[in-house]
Amino acid sequence: MRSLVVVSLLAAGAAFAGPVRAPFHVTYDADHLDLDGRVLQFQMSRPAGSAELTAIAEDGQPLGTGSARYDHPPPGTWLSVSWTQPADARVLKLQLRAVSADGLVTRVELIPWSVAIDHEDVNFATSSFAIESAEEAKLDASLTRIGEVVKRSEKFVKMQLYVAGHTDTVGPAGKNLALSLDRARAIAAYFRRKGLALPIAFAGFGEQVLKVSTPDETDERRNRRADYVIAPRGAPPPFKGPYLKARVDLEAAAVTRGCSVSGALHGPGAPVGMAVMSPDHSARCARRRADVLNEAHTAACTHVGAVLDRE
Repeated sequence: MRSLVVVSLLAAGAAFAGPVRAPFHVTYDADHLDLDGRVLQFQMSRPAGSAELTAIAEDGQPLGTGSARYDHPPPGTWLSVSWTQPADARVLKLQLRAVSADGLVTRVELIPWSVAIDHEDVNFATSSFAIESAEEAKLDASLTRIGEVVKRSEKFVKMQLYVAGHTDTVGPAGKNLALSLDRARAIAAYFRRKGLALPIAFAGFGEQVLKVSTPDETDERRNRRADYVIAPRGAPPPFKGPYLKARVDLEAAAVTRGCSVSGALHGPGAPVGMAVMSPDHSARCARRRADVLNEAHTAACTHVGAVLDRE
């Protein structure tokens, strides 16, 4: 499921006088946005009149437009509006102007944007979260790619970097959850030391999202790794694909074992727990780092993360 951020919402009436009318708003969810097909579906709280949509590119420039007229369907009807754009362009924002059948207008700005950073995996030794010196060049190359994304779009959206840590299947699942979070934290700390100013959210998925499928207790270096995704600050974590199943599995295990499912950030595709590292907080991060849950719960739950804000 894609995550959407709402930037602004306002409504205005077309008439100067008359009876008081109920507020007008639109609703939508990420499942009703098809970026590849360039179609947004949404609902109006009043009978629908028309809609106009503008797609904004990563450089802040208009990318394409679309419009639709509706034959006054009742409130709650799913409505579609499509737009055109160049085939190889990435949408940063969608600006929707919706008009009800009786002339009320509301505007919503959506940010369905995230960028998975193409990178060479940093591999870890078995049961270790130490970054070997031979692996640092890979992180430096990833940091360069992250900087390119930031430079291109930082004027138009506030961003956050997400780091997801992973393990192979050697050892207990609970221990691997803790180890994967340590690996994600180590990479986040490396990026921070190298000057990355974005807030960095880091999470551990243990052996739930393998890059290479293996039986249990298999030493597979390619699974000891991390993924990096840049997304709008404040959006649900942008983990997709196999991550969604990992969340369901972990939550189900937590409920079965009686664990409390808590953490800093949640949303579709989020891990059970996540921590955020903000600039200039290495000392506080060390003090408030996410600790291993007690022994009885470790097999079912991941770490609980703390949110570190700029002072």
